[in-house]
Formats: sequence, C-alpha cells, structure tokens
Amino acid sequence: MTINHNEKSRIVSGAELAVLFIHGILGSPDHFDKFYELVPSTVSYRAILLRGHGRRVTDFTKSNMNEWRADAAAAVEELLKTHKEVILVAHSMGTLFSIQEAVKHPERIKALFLLNSPMKAYLHPRMFFGSFKVLRGKIKEGNEREEAMVRAYSLERDLRLWLYIGWIPRFLELFSEIRATRKLIKNVTVKTQVFQSADDELVRNSATKYLSFNKDFDITTLQDSTHFYYAKEDLNTLLNEFKKLF
Repeated sequence: MTINHNEKSRIVSGAELAVLFIHGILGSPDHFDKFYELVPSTVSYRAILLRGHGRRVTDFTKSNMNEWRADAAAAVEELLKTHKEVILVAHSMGTLFSIQEAVKHPERIKALFLLNSPMKAYLHPRMFFGSFKVLRGKIKEGNEREEAMVRAYSLERDLRLWLYIGWIPRFLELFSEIRATRKLIKNVTVKTQVFQSADDELVRNSATKYLSFNKDFDITTLQDSTHFYYAKEDLNTLLNEFKKLF
C-alpha cells in the first residue's frame, strides 16, 4: 500500500464557505479521503499536514504541541481572510484544536464535525501490537482495520526503536492538551456533531462523559468502528451526516 501524505486543498474564488480538515497525532490528511469529493464545488476546502508529520520519526520528535496548535490556528485565520465561514472537520487530536478555534471564533465557525475525540485516552493492547505490525510492514493485505492504521500513520517506518523514545514528550503534551480542552467544552456555541467509535483502541468510551458537558453536542456512537477504521454502515452514517452540513 503506497500512500503520499500531503496537504490537500481546493480554494474556490469568491466562495463564502470553506472546510478545514485537521488530522490527529501521527496522522494524515488521507484519513479524510472519502470526504473531499463530497464538498460542493462552490465550497473551498483545505486539509493541513501538521509540522513534523509526513516525514521521518525524528521530524515528529522535533515538532511539538505548540507548533501543531499554531498550525491549526493559522489555517483557520487564513481561510477566514477570504471566506465568511469555516466548517472544521477533525480526527482525534485535531478535535482538540477544533474546539479551541470554535471558542475563539464563535461567529465565524459554522460547525464542528468531530471524529474520535480523545477526551479520555488510553492504549489498548490491540493498538500496541497493531502499531508494531505497521512499523515492521507486516500488515495483511485485505485486512481493512490494519490497512486503515497504515493510512492514518503519516511517518516513515524506522526499525531503530530507540528513536521512538523521543515521542514520549509529545504524547505527554497530548494528555495535557486534552485536560485543557475539556475545560472549554461548555463554551462551544456552534453546531457540533461528535462521532465516537465503540471499539476505539485509543479513546475510552467514558470520553463521552466529558463531551456531554455541552448539552448541545450531538453525539453518535459508531458501533462497529475503531479509532482509524469505519465499518461500512458507520462510514455511510458519517458521509451522509457530512453532506447535511452544506
């Protein structure tokens, strides 16, 4: 499976609405591939690649949460210069930045469409062993769940395991960002749809408790999906709900 992790965009001259896609930690714009073709031709979109992603293990280590947060904020500001409103579509860590931006720009963010928000994160053993298989390139072709993990992982594989020690501070920063963003949930006033997977390897089901702090959040549980993989029926739900945003 060959995947190129690059930013994707289509800026429509004179468009009043734009969609910004924000991926998760270790993630890629490829996570949203099924969504791009559903954006109406009169609407702009951009899917950013956060700093340190799409490159080497050491590039990720050298980046940090402050840079990723700034990348998301800069992308929102750039789109708002030429568009009246922006819809934020985000996965995992990207949902944290989306909530932050919605609080900063309540009159200009039209809606939030959040996938697998990590308000209560953990590491299931299945995720650990699955990640090791991705690292070693031992993913079985045709295994949809494992192939989804490959699509979601934007960094070059490197078998020098000691390099990954440098990732520890990045994940500690993620946990800190989660705690800070929980406090903002009640302050979100824009239309927000949240989709959590029942079989998520990185997010506990109890994350819904924190998301429910905002009674206006529309929260849906995807019964047969994981953090990266969406079963056919669940994917259809996501795509159908996404189309209703326009």
